[in-house]
Amino acid sequence: MAPIAPQTRIRLLERERPLAALQSALGEAAAGHGRLILIGGESGVGKTALVRQLALERADCEVLLGACEPLSTPEALGPLLEMAPSLGPEIETLLAGAPRPLIGVILGSSWESRIYFPEAIAQVLQELARPVEGAPALYPVLIGGSEEIGLAAQTMRLLEGTPALNLAGRTTLRDLIAIFKECAVAFGPDSGPMHISAAVGCPIVSLWGATAPERSAPWGFADLALRSDIPCHPCYLRKCPIGRECMRRIDPLAIATSVRKALATHVGKPVLAADVTNGTLQIGEGRA
Repeated sequence: MAPIAPQTRIRLLERERPLAALQSALGEAAAGHGRLILIGGESGVGKTALVRQLALERADCEVLLGACEPLSTPEALGPLLEMAPSLGPEIETLLAGAPRPLIGVILGSSWESRIYFPEAIAQVLQELARPVEGAPALYPVLIGGSEEIGLAAQTMRLLEGTPALNLAGRTTLRDLIAIFKECAVAFGPDSGPMHISAAVGCPIVSLWGATAPERSAPWGFADLALRSDIPCHPCYLRKCPIGRECMRRIDPLAIATSVRKALATHVGKPVLAADVTNGTLQIGEGRA
């Protein structure tokens, strides 16, 4: 969907306070502190007009508009997926030279205790770089923010010539929608990108140490969750006092096996479904 088109400026009545709040949040986002703002109200009250007015007043920012389908059970992340084509050309350029099929490699997590090790990541990717009966060779795309640039560089060195595309620090969170739609499969620790992968239908092999898949496994792919057998799991500590032993014990070959299982068994696209019938919100699992 295209960015919001310029329109004639109009004066919205009694909207100064919400506009000011949106302007403040936008300023924080520009400074690197992203925000999620929910604008509520009955149909026709002027929610879209408010956002359009914000776009007019902040010509220095690109504002994209997406909407859910008019269904009682809309597609999960429907507005974001509707915006994805607007984000696509740059992603297509980044991925242009990458041979298919792609595997998304999620490097980071907001908790240090949940991060996997570069030598183990490299071992997984070297195993998956060779085709086996019933499973093709996979081309890795390393995914991470600026915090994962060092981890990505270590992984690239340890790959010892195995081809890979390093996108760490080169993309934003919103770019992940387009990236995961291009990937045949992905793997990585408990993180936001893990859930985005699942939501767009990209099979995700998730790795668990400090946290538990019973609590927050990606919808549709709980059967692909991996964890090690260690008494302290799950500890829910952001920093591990024993060197992330729970993550270290996850066998790279077990990850590669699960990735190939995902390619063989998850041919559909499991997604989240939000049923808002009769004003009641229910979250469930669906298949596109």
